[in-house]
Amino acid sequence: LGYVSEQELLSLYAHAELLVHLGHPEGYGYPVAEALAMGLPCVVPRGSAQAELGPKGVVETELELEAVVEALSEALSRRSELALEAARAGRGLRARQPGAELRALLDQYFNT
Repeated sequence: LGYVSEQELLSLYAHAELLVHLGHPEGYGYPVAEALAMGLPCVVPRGSAQAELGPKGVVETELELEAVVEALSEALSRRSELALEAARAGRGLRARQPGAELRALLDQYFNT
């Protein structure tokens, strides 16, 4: 996708079924934190920093094709349940405006 504005990012999260973030070498997973704050379920690598943001609303997977396919299938079949868990994990907060409000929500989520 390249660069997207904050408004576009919020729209992408709002219209997504789930977030698949399989970048294992990444340290802290801002996309996963943002998704959880929006109540969006996530599929992440097992044992990664992103997995530590769960377990609510997160499906962990090994980075092998069959395992990823299985995790995607599980996440999609449990999407409603995972979305509720993600919303709770994100303290039930929703970003209603881009920018400062989203950062404040994330700060509150990670500092409580």
